Amino acid sequence: MAEIKNSFLASKMNKDLDDRLIPSNEYKDALNIAVSNSEDSDVGALENILQNTNIYPISSETNIGADDGKIIGKIVNPANDEIYLFWTNYKDISTDKLSNHQASSFGSYSNSVIVRYNPVLPSGESSQLVIGRFLNFSETSPIHGINIVEDFLFWTDDRNQPRKINIKRAAADRFHYVSEDDVSVAKFAPYTPIDLYKNYSGTYKTTMKDATSELLPDETTANPDYNPLYAGDSNYLEDKFARFSYRFKYEDGEYSIMAPFTQIAFIPKQDGSFLVGDEDLAFTSTIVAFMENKVDQISLVINLPSAGEDLHADYKIKEIDILYKESDRIAVSVLDTVSVAEVALQSLATNVYEYSYQSRKPVRTLPQNQSTRVYDKTPVRALAQEVSGNRVIYGNFVNKHTAPSHLDYQVTVNQKFTSGLVDNNWSYIEYPEHTVKRNRNYQVGFILSDRYGRQSDVIL
Repeated sequence: MAEIKNSFLASKMNKDLDDRLIPSNEYKDALNIAVSNSEDSDVGALENILQNTNIYPISSETNIGADDGKIIGKIVNPANDEIYLFWTNYKDISTDKLSNHQASSFGSYSNSVIVRYNPVLPSGESSQLVIGRFLNFSETSPIHGINIVEDFLFWTDDRNQPRKINIKRAAADRFHYVSEDDVSVAKFAPYTPIDLYKNYSGTYKTTMKDATSELLPDETTANPDYNPLYAGDSNYLEDKFARFSYRFKYEDGEYSIMAPFTQIAFIPKQDGSFLVGDEDLAFTSTIVAFMENKVDQISLVINLPSAGEDLHADYKIKEIDILYKESDRIAVSVLDTVSVAEVALQSLATNVYEYSYQSRKPVRTLPQNQSTRVYDKTPVRALAQEVSGNRVIYGNFVNKHTAPSHLDYQVTVNQKFTSGLVDNNWSYIEYPEHTVKRNRNYQVGFILSDRYGRQSDVIL
């Protein structure tokens, strides 16, 4: 009997015609098949494909700690034959599917996990990259926006702010990421400015010092701030109005926005006072010679969000940049970069780090796009996400938090307190020569910000 062969190049299922009338390159019915598209002689042949099978049961037996969960998102990485699964057994039953949080779930244990699975290996290799209720996944918020960029896994679920993890770090330690600050794309933004005062043996004083003059302006009294080991340039700040700030560098190379800058670090020579003969000299020369900056050494007191030894564990901070800006220049420069290890040596059990600045030139200037970067435009929530040219793009997003309809506040202007600390007023100690200019009208503006630097418009 002759052997009948049929090619299915059309890859078309035809259920309209009678079996005897179906063309040779079409078929009547099929189950679990694929049409070969190879360039060999078997092109157009039908091949069996495997059906779905349960290869990785996610349950309490796999150390997640709960059963009856659901996969709410997945992505395949063909480069290394891996599948990333987003699993949770929590279901938000609030009306808007946003109000409830896993931490408020009582009566049953809930959890969220990111699992990595490799189906190619003979026994199948799986591991938990991140586990914890802080992920706040919900079965009611499927994850549609997932992308892999080099070693980073980005995702967004329209429930939480956009997030990302370093796959290699998570694979090495599944408890490397333990909080929202660790996984959010928007990083914690420092919001406290540098303090220019501190406690000196029970007395609070400004940290702006004249450390190079052996005598006080009366030329008879020894200068208590004199530093014989001074290593800076005593004249560098003499004609400058400088401000100081800082920013954080995180373990994956991101930088936070800059903290608020200090006021100008300026104290005039002779503390702004006329001594004997100064009035006559000023009258004849029309120059007040002592109106130059006497400050040449400053202790920059930085209030950290955690103790120095916990900065990396709590916020994944790697380094701190000390920043410098002059009043007549747009550029922001870096005075020094301090590693977290150095900070921990000084601030082991305290959240205050003190950097000693002896007036010297900055080491480098920041790019212009960093000088004008006052906040990060990472959305509060986003439904869609895609990558183009190694840039992460969000769509259908909520750009910022809703500002309150009104603010209750009171603004007053008073004389500086020159003795004691009335109502915790430190202004006289921190900036002894700074004043509010008279004969001017002032308008107060508020900017509201969250801990990740997303800011509201100015509220006047």
